[in-house]
Amino acid sequence: MAKFIFLLVSIFLVEARHIDSNNDLLRFVRKQLDEGFGHFAPDDVEEEREASSTLQYVKNWPSEPPKLGQVAGVSFDSAGRLHVFHRGRNTFDGSSFDQQNRYMKKTEGPIGVDTVLRMNPETGAVEDRWGQNMFYLPHGLKVDAEGNFWMTDVALHQVLKFSPKKELLLTLGEKFVPGSDDAHFCKPADVAVASSGEFFVADGYCNSRVMKFAANGTFLKSFSGPASSPMVVSHSVTLIEEEDLVCAADRERGRVLCFNAGLTGDNAGRLEKVFRDPRLKRIFAITYDANKKRLYAVSGPAAQAEPTGATFDVETGETIALWEPRKGFGEPHDVDVSPDGETVVVAEINPNVVHKFSY
Repeated sequence: MAKFIFLLVSIFLVEARHIDSNNDLLRFVRKQLDEGFGHFAPDDVEEEREASSTLQYVKNWPSEPPKLGQVAGVSFDSAGRLHVFHRGRNTFDGSSFDQQNRYMKKTEGPIGVDTVLRMNPETGAVEDRWGQNMFYLPHGLKVDAEGNFWMTDVALHQVLKFSPKKELLLTLGEKFVPGSDDAHFCKPADVAVASSGEFFVADGYCNSRVMKFAANGTFLKSFSGPASSPMVVSHSVTLIEEEDLVCAADRERGRVLCFNAGLTGDNAGRLEKVFRDPRLKRIFAITYDANKKRLYAVSGPAAQAEPTGATFDVETGETIALWEPRKGFGEPHDVDVSPDGETVVVAEINPNVVHKFSY
């Protein structure tokens, strides 16, 4: 701690006269601390700190970065292999949809490159690729325990399930047709799959709801949060099965709402827990690790808040740590944790990269 105080005082005395504002000074101090001590964030400075609490950024991973478009989704499979879902030449921006949420560029055809890559989790080398001429605006990706791929495409307004052999098994939603009834989605964002086969869809940008389905795709229920404070963009979803919870990233309200999943009873949709940290203004993605009982989240850029990663203790609701790459995040979009709980990856849509963190 003495070294920390000495460095901090030295920076203020020597550098304050060169910096124009308090915000610039704080950014400079944070940069120095990052270089000297690793990531620094409020509540992180404790002399006695469990080593297992802090994720460490893995530099120079992947060793040979693949060419990627906007990286919308990432997912580990049960064997610990990493899968990446990207948009190739296409981008999701203000020109993508009209006022009725209809995709404006379907005449350009689907993305002409492989949009799904399997990357070696140790080296980052690409080991497999597929998805050419199949998707328009990739968004969510989840590989379930049986190796099936669950994907969402916001342009198609559909949820798609593929077998481990990449055979299409299930399609939900009407192609290119947005809607708010039980048979339609409007820019669906993510999928979470329970061990029972039941699954949940974060739907998404327009409807801001979570939809629950039986394993065969039969619609069961939907929920949006408290009537007085419903979700605003349901952007990501994850399961905490041992507590019978399904959690959704309420992006624009900067919180995580955890509902009863109804896997062991009939209370699906009842709000049970809320995770929140004032430093996370817009939460884009979440994932849960049953090994350490931790919820990981990434927040995007917002007024008076830098994008960051966060680790929550599921039992107490407290924030354990904030974390980021040495140069900071740009626009993090998705996050996942390896089956053993030792590695966390974050996908970004600007720059188009995947970051790796490890304990």
